[in-house]
Order: sequence, then C-alpha cells, then structure tokens
Amino acid sequence: MRSACTRKGFSIGEVLISSFVIMMGVVVTSNLLATSITSTTDGRNLVIASQLAQEGAELVRNVRDNNVVNGSLSFVGFPSNGSTRECSIDYASGLSCSSSTTLLRYDNGFYEHGSGEDTFFRRRIRISVSGSGEEADVESTVVWRRTDFPSNCTFGDRCVSTRSTLTTWLEP
Repeated sequence: MRSACTRKGFSIGEVLISSFVIMMGVVVTSNLLATSITSTTDGRNLVIASQLAQEGAELVRNVRDNNVVNGSLSFVGFPSNGSTRECSIDYASGLSCSSSTTLLRYDNGFYEHGSGEDTFFRRRIRISVSGSGEEADVESTVVWRRTDFPSNCTFGDRCVSTRSTLTTWLEP
C-alpha cells in the first residue's frame, strides 16, 4: 500500500533549472531576432544607397546627353575645365554646382533635394572636368545615418560610391 502522504510533483531544483533553460532560449531567440532585423535594415539601406549613387551618376550622364541632343557642347553647366566641384542633381531641378545641399527628401516615390519628407540619405556629386575639356570624372557618393562624407567610402562607414568617366561626343 502506498502512503497517503506521498506527493507527486517537481522539486524546487527542477523548477529552477527548467526556468533557466526556458529563459536562456527566450534571450537567445530575442537576440537572433534583433540581429536579423538590424541586418535586414542595413541591407535595405545599402541597396537604396547603391541605387541612389548609381542614379546620381546616370543623371549627370543624362545632362551631358541632353546638352548634345539640344545642340550644345557636352559639358555645358558642368564645372569649368580643370576644376572640381561638388554638385547636387535631381530629376526635377537638374544639375546644380552652386548648391551644397546633400540631404535627400522622399516625395511621391522619388528621392530628391527639394520638397518632401526628410530621409537619412545624403548624396554628393563630385565632378572634375579635365583641363582639355574632353573628359569629366563623376563620383556619386551616398551616405546614410551620418552628416559627413568619409574619405574612404565603405559599407562599414555607411557609405557607397560610384565613379564614371564621361567624354565629349558628337562634337567637332
């Protein structure tokens, strides 16, 4: 016969160990989720910044092409021969080498320097026209979550950059 005083259940040690194991599982899972969200956000920002940098270089190329199509010299509106300037460029306002605005705003699906909601992306276009005026080096740099442009642009610095060299064409 069994004694009426026998109790079934977990000891305090078993409860403490199982609670510890469950808490460790929750902490590790929370850490993994936080790391995953951070990595996803960083990846998203890298993709957007890369596209904005490429867009900047393409918009400068578009200005050069439109100059030629309209019968002007290729680099009209660019810095003078032998000089380097920092510029901004948008679809709406075009190339501006007199403006130092770098903050991009989001408006109706576009990132631009004009109106719209502030973002944490900044774009700088640096144009160097050769002394002969036959080539223009274009560097489009985009940073996010920072206000300065580092000299060495890396993903770790939250910075992406693209370079291209434009030449004159269809000119005598």
